[in-house]
Amino acid sequence: MFEKRNYTTDEKMAVYDEMIKQLREAVTQNQNLVIDATFYKKAIREKFVAEVTNRGSLHFIEVSADESLVKERLKRPRKDSEADFEVYQKIKKQWEPLDEDHLVLLSTDDNISEMLKKTAHHLQL
Repeated sequence: MFEKRNYTTDEKMAVYDEMIKQLREAVTQNQNLVIDATFYKKAIREKFVAEVTNRGSLHFIEVSADESLVKERLKRPRKDSEADFEVYQKIKKQWEPLDEDHLVLLSTDDNISEMLKKTAHHLQL
């Protein structure tokens, strides 16, 4: 959406607004959708919950990792994000814990299969 991202509040809200549009379209077409975002504020999560109320279901999955691993991962170049450890720390300070029912996964460098199995079970796939 942005040629260069600065991770300002306005930019983040624009991204969430675009995700809401895609969520509406998926719900209207009775399609499943996976949204990968930090959802760091309760008010943001509530917008998404409101969109599916009486129209579908929404499942939150919280994925965390040891901070040292996060720092190493964020040193690697990524096609769709230039967020670095400083951005991570900024968002972490603003994080509002999930009150919603959700699955919690701990990510390591060698447990993707295990996380996928737990996710499938949680979603009853």
